[in-house]
Amino acid sequence: MVEKRSERWLRSWGIVGILLWSFAVDVTGNEVIAPWAQTEVMVRPLAELFKQRNDGYRLFRPLEQPLVLVLQFPNLTRQSAAMNRIAALVEKRDAPNHRVLDDQELLALVTAGGKRAETFFLGHDYRAQDLARFFTLAKQDRVALNQEERTLFALLQYHSFFVVLAENSWGAANPEKVLVTIPASGKGSGKLDLESWWFTLRHELSHGEFFTNARYRSYCEQAWAKLDDKVQKVFEEEFANFRYDVTNQELLVNEWQAFLWEPWVGGFIDVRLRRLGESLESLRHRFLYGIDTATEPITYFFENRAFRNLPAFDQQGRLKIDDEKQISRERNRWR
Repeated sequence: MVEKRSERWLRSWGIVGILLWSFAVDVTGNEVIAPWAQTEVMVRPLAELFKQRNDGYRLFRPLEQPLVLVLQFPNLTRQSAAMNRIAALVEKRDAPNHRVLDDQELLALVTAGGKRAETFFLGHDYRAQDLARFFTLAKQDRVALNQEERTLFALLQYHSFFVVLAENSWGAANPEKVLVTIPASGKGSGKLDLESWWFTLRHELSHGEFFTNARYRSYCEQAWAKLDDKVQKVFEEEFANFRYDVTNQELLVNEWQAFLWEPWVGGFIDVRLRRLGESLESLRHRFLYGIDTATEPITYFFENRAFRNLPAFDQQGRLKIDDEKQISRERNRWR
C-alpha cells in the first residue's frame, strides 16, 4: 500500500515529487529505488531543441536520435552531483576504471586537475552499459551514492535503460541507448550563458550521434586514421591535458570529432595545428566533404546548418539562424 501511494504521489508531482521522494527515502534509511515520475519527455527535431530553453529540469529526445535521452539539470551543481562520479569511472585517466570512487577520492581527483566540482565537466554523455556498470560497481563496493545519483538511477530505470542481471547487478537493456546531460542556461549561480549552453549541447549531441550511429562512428574512425601523425599527436596531447584517458581509442576519436566544432577550447588546439600548416577549419571542411560525397548516407546530423557551421550570436547572445524552414523540414522527415 505504501508503494502504491508513493507512485500516485509521484505521478501528481512529477519531477519535484521524485526529488522529494528520493530525499525522504534517504532520511528514513530505506534502500528503496524511487520510480521515475511520468514527466513529459519532449520529442523535437534537433533544430528546435535550441528554442525550448528553460532553467529547470527537463527531459527531451531528438527526433533524429531516438536512442538518445537528454537530461537538463537546473544548474551545474545538480549536474555535477549526479554525474561526476560516473565521469571519473568512464573517462578520466587518473581514476580507476574497475571501481567507483568514494566522496573523498572524487574530491581529490577533481581538485588535482585544478577544477571545482561544478566545472569538472560542462556536459556528459554515456552509454547504457557504462551507466549500468557504474551503479553495479557502486552497489557491490558499498559506495554511498548521493541524492542526485539515486534520482538518476530512478530516471534510468523508468526509461528502461537497465535490466536486472542478478541481485545488485544491472546490464544495459539496449546497449545503444545513450544519456546526455547538460545544465540549464540563464542567470544565476551554476547556469551557463546562452552561447556556452548551445555549444555544450551541440558537443554532447555529437557524442550521441557517434554512439548510436554505427556508420558515422566508422566514418570518424577512418577519418581519424587518415590524419597525419603529428596532427593526431596534437589532439592526443591536448586531450591528455584535459585528463582524458587517451589510451581509450574510441574515447579519443569520439572527442576529436566533437572538438572540431569547439570555438573556444578548440582555439588552443587550433594554434598548435596552424604551426603544422593545418587548422580546425580545414579539418572540418575535409570531414564534411567526406560525408557529403559518400555513396551511402552516413548521418543527417550535419544537415542542420547550425551544426554544420560555427553559428553566430547577436549582441543579446541569441543564436542568429533562420531555422523555421529547417524545423519544418525535419518534422516532416521524421514523422
